[in-house]
Order: sequence, then C-alpha cells, then structure tokens
Amino acid sequence: MPLNVTDVDNSFENEDSKHGIERISFLIRLLALPVICFVGFIGNTMSIKIFVGKTQRTTSCCIYLAMKAVSDNGFLLTLLIAWLDFVNIRVFHIEGVCQVVLFLSYLSGFMSAWAVVLVTVENYIRVCCPDKVVTMCKSDYARKIVITCLISACIIYNFPLWGTEISVFNGTVFCRTHPEFQSLQVALTYVDSLLTLVVPLFIIPVLVLLTVCSSVEASRRSKRLVRHQSALSRRKISPHGAVTRLLLAVGLVFMFLHTPSHIIRIKVTIEGLTGKVQTASFLDRVLQQLFSTLYYLNYAVNIFIYVFCGRRFRALLYTRFRKISAPEKHRKAKGNSNVSFEELIRVSHSFLIGNDNVKESFV
Repeated sequence: MPLNVTDVDNSFENEDSKHGIERISFLIRLLALPVICFVGFIGNTMSIKIFVGKTQRTTSCCIYLAMKAVSDNGFLLTLLIAWLDFVNIRVFHIEGVCQVVLFLSYLSGFMSAWAVVLVTVENYIRVCCPDKVVTMCKSDYARKIVITCLISACIIYNFPLWGTEISVFNGTVFCRTHPEFQSLQVALTYVDSLLTLVVPLFIIPVLVLLTVCSSVEASRRSKRLVRHQSALSRRKISPHGAVTRLLLAVGLVFMFLHTPSHIIRIKVTIEGLTGKVQTASFLDRVLQQLFSTLYYLNYAVNIFIYVFCGRRFRALLYTRFRKISAPEKHRKAKGNSNVSFEELIRVSHSFLIGNDNVKESFV
C-alpha cells in the first residue's frame, strides 16, 4: 500500500505537539519546585515556632500540627536535594546521601499524612465526643502517639537504608535499588500508598462528615439558645463553626493535593507488573509531572490554611510579627518594657486558648 504523505506529516506534527506539552509540564515542575520549597520552609518554620511556643506546646492539637510542620520541612529538604539533579548538581547520587534522602522522604511523607489524620480525629472528639476531651486530648498522650508513629515509620521504611546502592552506567553514577530487592521496592510502594493514601482517605472523609453533621446540629441549637444575645456572645459559646472550617480545609486540601499523584503511581506500577505497558504513556507522563507538583504543594501550603481558617492562629502570628518589627527605640521609649512584654504574652495566650469552652483550640 502506498505511503500517505499527509498521514506522515500529521504523525510528525502530533509527535512535536506531544514533545512540546511534555516540555512545558517539565518546565513547570522545574520552576515550581524551588519556589514550593522556599515558601514551604518559611511557612512551616513559622508554624513550628508558634505551635511549640510556651503557651501552645501543652496543647495536643498543636503537637500534631508541629509534627506535620517538621515532617513537611523534612520532605521539602529531600525534594530540594532531588531537584538539584535538574541543574546537574548530582548530590543525590552520593553514597550515603542517596539512602538517607530516600528514607527521609518516606518517613516525612508518612508522618505528615498521619498528622492530618490525628488532627482530624482530635477535632472529631472535640466536636462529637466532648466528654472524652479531658482523657483523650492531652499533651502527654499526643507526645506518646507522635513517638509511636515515628518508631513505626522507622521500622516500615528502613528499606532504602540497606536496599539501595550507587551504581555506574556509561560513566555516570546513579542511586538505584539493588536488583535483587526490586520486588521489595514494589511491595514498599504498595505499602506506602496504603498507609499514606488509602487508610487516611478512608478515615478523614468519614470523620469530616460526622463532624460537619454534629457541628450543624450544634450550631442550630446555639442559635436557638442565644438568639437574644449579641454576635460576640454567640461566637464565644459556639466554636464549632471555626473548628469545622479548619478541619474541612486541612482534610480537603490534603485529599485534593495528595490523591492524584498516588493514583497515577499505582496505575503505572500495576501496568508494569502485569506487562500490559512497558513504558508509561504520554498522558501518564504529563499527568505525573503535573500531579507531582500538586502533591508537593501539600507540604508547603499549610500556613495559608491556618491563617485563612484559624482566627487565633492568625491573631497570634500577627502578634509575633509586631514583636519582631517593633523598633528597639520605640520599645525603650515606653519606659516599662517588662510590663509591656508580659501584657503581650497575656494577650497572645488569650488569643490562643480562648474561654474555657474551647480550651486548647487554636483556631
């Protein structure tokens, strides 16, 4: 059959178009990653400073959020080291660095995902089971849970420390899994997807739904009880709205940013194991580039959630900014600087803790 020149031209045009789209998605990832790391480091560090402050570190919910912020910074560090490959700085492929970076990436991802689960569970207890808050929402209890999660993650994800190696291919060194441990690497991929995607996405939506229903009912009761009181009084009596907003924001943002990349990764892995597809398709490669960028955003945007949805967090952050930016001469001119400082701490504490009905709530 004679060759159709038009078909050949269209084929070349389609290939050029595909290469162009792949190039654009690659450039988006190349340029976005350092920005995500920079913004994330700053935001997470600011969150850590607030959550581990003297008035906050005794709050169990803040301990979980500090755990997430520390884990997110750990993951962003591994991401930045991996990104250096894009600019031909091959730090990742050094013996020791390779193993530690892979281990830290798994560890940080696990701790970050389960921090969201723990915050969701705690907020569910506060809204739906307030009689159990005193026994289950304690700082000592939270520290033990964090330590348990850390030890469990070290046991589950220690494979990269002994299952990877530095090999040379065409004169270039690469960090890769030992050939005899390929099946273990695939198994770890499944386990990681189960622990950081499937289980959290089963727990979080269910608890979010139960919390929303309870909050709506509590809000209706509060409106009936305080209809004759001022708006300020209503806010003090019924904190459910603020708690629910933050809970929904943290949970929904986690699900939205976390899920797509895992789905593509599982799809490609299954196709490779079954032999249906030897190489990832054009669509899978493009989607993986874009979804990976969304996934990395999950580790950098939490401070925006806290600022937009957390009234007390926002007020405390503003107070800290005022302390940092206040000129030294202006503070000295006030005369009694010690009293002013103590008053500032007292105001910050009141912003964070609130009244007795919402004790230990930072939103």
